Amino acid sequence: MQCFTQCFDQTVIHAGTGILNSPHAVGGGSTITYPSKASPRDRRPAGKSRAISKPKTAGVRPPDSVQSLRVLVVEDNPDTAESLARQLHLWGHQCQLCSRGEEALGALPRYRPQVVLIDIGLPDMDGWRLARLIRQSGDECPILIAVTAYGEEGDFARSQQAAISYHLVKPAYQPQLRQILGRIARQ
Repeated sequence: MQCFTQCFDQTVIHAGTGILNSPHAVGGGSTITYPSKASPRDRRPAGKSRAISKPKTAGVRPPDSVQSLRVLVVEDNPDTAESLARQLHLWGHQCQLCSRGEEALGALPRYRPQVVLIDIGLPDMDGWRLARLIRQSGDECPILIAVTAYGEEGDFARSQQAAISYHLVKPAYQPQLRQILGRIARQ
């Protein structure tokens, strides 16, 4: 941290984002924006879902042409889930987090998401099974998107067989996800 305090004049942490500013860097200065970790009191116990309130961000607005979507995020890694929830809110969407497949199945009729983001490697069932159960539930079926580290050719085929509309591979999936959600919101 001493390196940062010597090089950067200002550190601001706001709504889960940190910003470091320095007018002294070579070439006239630098600004670094990074996600900050939630405090321990913000962490949720495994197996508990909750809706995430929108962060209060100064000067950040969702794109005018994008309608807000209800997104259910099914992700067992709390840091990944919280980071994704923050990003979805910055894009103008609402979201609820679930860390297990069974929990997601219970949340569907109450939350009625338009989109479900599914991690394939869940602790109680794989995301492909969850997708099939969602499709078989008989309720209005949301658009299913796999957001996972599973990126082999066979993984894409299994997602297609489970009627998952999109299969995005972590960690470099966010530009694609934003584009997909934007198209869905404009439909």
